[in-house]
Amino acid sequence: MVLIFTLFFMCLRPVGLKDPPAGTDTFITMTGVLTDRQYKNNSYVLLLADAYTTDHAYSGNDKDPGLKTEKYAGVQVWLEKASYKELPMIGEKIEVTGKAENFSEARNPGEFDMRRYYHIHGIDFCIFNGKVIKRTGRGSFLRDNIQRLKERMLSVFDKKMTESEAGVLKAMILGDRTSLTDEMRGLYQRNGLAHALSISGLHISILGYGTYRLLKKIRMGSMLSVILTAVLVIFYAELTGGGTSVLRALTMFLVCIGADISGRTYDMLSALSSSLLLLLLSNPLIVYDAGFMLSFGAVLGICMVNPWLESFIPAKDGIVGKILSAISVSLSIQIFTLPIVFYFFYQIPLTSIPLNLLLIPFMGLLVVSALLLALLGNVSWFPVFPFVMICRIILRLYETGCRICDTIPGGVFIAGRPSVIKMIIYYLILLLVITVTSGKGLKKMAGPLLLAAAVLMLILRPISGLTVTMLDIGQGDSILLRTAAGTTYLIDCGSTTEKEIARYRVIPAMRSMGLRRIDYCIMTHPDKDHISGFEEMFEMAPAERLPIKYFVMPEIKDPGEAYRTIESEARKAGTKVLKISEGQCFRDGETEIRCIHPGRDFRAEDVNEYSVVLELKYRKFKALFTGDIQGEGESRIIRKLKKEGPVSVLKVAHHGSKNSTPEELLSELHPAAALISAGENNSYGHPHRETIERLNNIHTKICTTIESGAITVNTDGEKMEIKTYEKE
Repeated sequence: MVLIFTLFFMCLRPVGLKDPPAGTDTFITMTGVLTDRQYKNNSYVLLLADAYTTDHAYSGNDKDPGLKTEKYAGVQVWLEKASYKELPMIGEKIEVTGKAENFSEARNPGEFDMRRYYHIHGIDFCIFNGKVIKRTGRGSFLRDNIQRLKERMLSVFDKKMTESEAGVLKAMILGDRTSLTDEMRGLYQRNGLAHALSISGLHISILGYGTYRLLKKIRMGSMLSVILTAVLVIFYAELTGGGTSVLRALTMFLVCIGADISGRTYDMLSALSSSLLLLLLSNPLIVYDAGFMLSFGAVLGICMVNPWLESFIPAKDGIVGKILSAISVSLSIQIFTLPIVFYFFYQIPLTSIPLNLLLIPFMGLLVVSALLLALLGNVSWFPVFPFVMICRIILRLYETGCRICDTIPGGVFIAGRPSVIKMIIYYLILLLVITVTSGKGLKKMAGPLLLAAAVLMLILRPISGLTVTMLDIGQGDSILLRTAAGTTYLIDCGSTTEKEIARYRVIPAMRSMGLRRIDYCIMTHPDKDHISGFEEMFEMAPAERLPIKYFVMPEIKDPGEAYRTIESEARKAGTKVLKISEGQCFRDGETEIRCIHPGRDFRAEDVNEYSVVLELKYRKFKALFTGDIQGEGESRIIRKLKKEGPVSVLKVAHHGSKNSTPEELLSELHPAAALISAGENNSYGHPHRETIERLNNIHTKICTTIESGAITVNTDGEKMEIKTYEKE
């Protein structure tokens, strides 16, 4: 248990990130050792380890005297143009040049932080439009040929299987996720089969233990069996890239067969500790990785929780006993990794245990068949058709099982991200359960009750007051409201600079907050930077998004094509459509959201002028959400808001454009805080200097998504607290 607390206390330390030596969007020359190469998105991608800037590095300016040499753990290089024959060998020292860029960082709660992920795995930044300008030294003949074998095996999957099948097999068998589609990745993740897409202990067990037992059965001799099996699994680990779970399983397997040949007893916890120490010595930052935590957590669950669960099984003999034992193992993994799953993925599939029990038994046959297909697929005379059919049938079975589970109402439980304190308390209670309540009678029955209390503590998220979150979605708008009564409103969801904002920003943010539905999606007006995310949601499968109860639109005369199109898309997606106009309001406990524009008779040539304007009141807190209102529409709301008094929060109209939010409006509202959503380095120059000056003149606190990422306002109706994601 000391290991678990060590992991969490290390996670409290921030991960130090390194920028390119001359900053981003600059040309640079780097030298390093080639450790990996991949082909994705029609480009070859090289990975340089122990990379450093060279003396003649430059920043794009011919007069630049050069950069000071600085070392980096690793650099990813996307080659501009290259043929397979021209690629350098693995292990070769090369010099490359190109444009340096950082990986994207998370700017919203729940968003995947690509830069942090790559840094944890030893890659500091990437170089685009790269060129290999110098090759020195010799490569590793063995490692390069292993890589070329892997590339040939990958090509077999492309030739023999469909695109989606090939992507799954590449990830499942060789650890290559470059061809895995978002749809298949999401399908497996939602239904608790994501571990099947990674090289894990299951693969090592199938390959290693199967080979070891086979060699011993044919009387190969214990020592020779150990040596041949060890060479095979080490070769396979190298072939698949040596991920965290692979190295953990490899170390434990070698300890196991070492214990077998020496006549010693195998202790799973000792083997796990050995693998933990080796991994941390090679890369201490790996402790931050979700795969690391889940891999070790799964084994700890089997070691520590499963014996306690099995004490409830009356008899382990027979079919029923074996089924109950299998359920016990699966459930023990779920119990131990539950806080980790919620912390990284915010939800858990309730159907994962029965689905795994039904499908995982086919994994051994799938792995063996796929490996034989990959190895023999390039041999023209060998009949690989049986292996193709076996892989195709099992993959189809996996996909069908996941899609059936997708249709089950409530099949996925969303709990949100728990705090580290809650996670520590959960593990303390779990430790108490498995050590103190292992007796009989009332003492034994206290264990499940304590465990149930720990799970409830982990998943319950009491609502306190009103929360307003302006998400950072680039050049666009998306504002999430959650009232004290638990009702959820999403005002606008669109961007012209970022793609798939619903899938990668808005929905993950809501899930991380523990939100399970959207009660009201409110479109202020049908410009792309306000509706592209809504369009994306309506095209998604129901299992991929959150349920949407109502889609709210302004009630206007003579709507344009964009208005009619999104209304049609909403109805096709099964969402009820409501029209709103001046005077109508939503009441939810002490929260009132009133529409003050547009009126039913309002007409305007500019679509921005009839943006829905909403006034929110919660006790003494007041906020105004203005869409892209301007011109005559803005003049109308100024007249309506006279003598309304100051507001706590103003959503600045039109991303801070100088043509909106005039002095007359600000003198009426006198907002305590102003929130502005705009994209970094956007082509419009938003927010404009004139708007910022007007806000500064009335001493308003200004928060922009450009500087702060997502902005969250929490209020109990009396006091207001503003948090920005960049400071969390």
